[in-house]
Amino acid sequence: MKKILNLFFSIKATLVLLLILLISLGTATWIEDKHDIITAKLLIYHAKWFELLILLLALNFIGNIKKYNLFSKKKIGGFLFHSAFIILIIGGGITRYFGFEGSTHIRQGESSNVFYISEPHLYIQATDNEQHYSVDRPISLGTITDNSFHIRIESKKGPIDIDYKDYIKNAEETIVENGKIKYVPGKESNHGVRVLIMDITFNGKKQEVSVLGGPGYNHNYHKIRIDSIELQIAFGMRKVALPFSIHLNKFILDRYPGSNIPSSVASEITIKDQRNGLSKDHRIFINNVLDYDGYTIFQKSYDKDEKATILSVNHDFYGT
Repeated sequence: MKKILNLFFSIKATLVLLLILLISLGTATWIEDKHDIITAKLLIYHAKWFELLILLLALNFIGNIKKYNLFSKKKIGGFLFHSAFIILIIGGGITRYFGFEGSTHIRQGESSNVFYISEPHLYIQATDNEQHYSVDRPISLGTITDNSFHIRIESKKGPIDIDYKDYIKNAEETIVENGKIKYVPGKESNHGVRVLIMDITFNGKKQEVSVLGGPGYNHNYHKIRIDSIELQIAFGMRKVALPFSIHLNKFILDRYPGSNIPSSVASEITIKDQRNGLSKDHRIFINNVLDYDGYTIFQKSYDKDEKATILSVNHDFYGT
């Protein structure tokens, strides 16, 4: 056991773990470029093996601090290096499991007290004329991953089974027999819609349902009826209420002289919090974020007409 610990808490083990980490991050970047960020998260960033790798690195750094006595003044540089990595890993873990992020869209002169979490959710509401049933499930779908899922709703009239069938990231419409619309993969050069296709089974009857949605979509419900059950299904971002409101006073976009290239963007806002009567003005721009009540708000994007802002909202009270 002692030999194993000595091997694990060694510089050689540190270098091997760091090499695996670098290869993993490089592969994730390639996957994100060829496919999308969700696929990269499913295969690497949020995979259990990657979390285990990060945990092993943290334990290795902690063990090296003790093994090589990095607490001494002569080795303060090594202690700071290892401690920085440990703090980053702990902060990243807290963010991963206890934080969440999303965005809010505000037109100039208007206010918003909600934001939408970037991780898509599948919403299902069912009614059998006697009782109402609902499902709210986070669901991430990749382009080269196994996306299979099964959801069962136990109604008084029998079970309702929802099964994954297909997911098309860049879909386009086609008209098939009986004038029905069917979604098929589109050309790579086109920016088609995202479509989740599911089979719904109830009382021995099966029906295929295509629901538009995914990252960047608000949950607009698609209504269907199968036998005596009425269903509403949506696949999109989850709405979360803020404990305060953000009012956009003015959106400002400056350009470099003689060109249309933006040089800076800024949102002049007012935070209004009815809990304590606060009403305070802030200016949010690149590298100038707003931290309030455990939320971090920063400039993300804007509308083409330059009359609205899109702010990123992160809630990570104890993380980094």
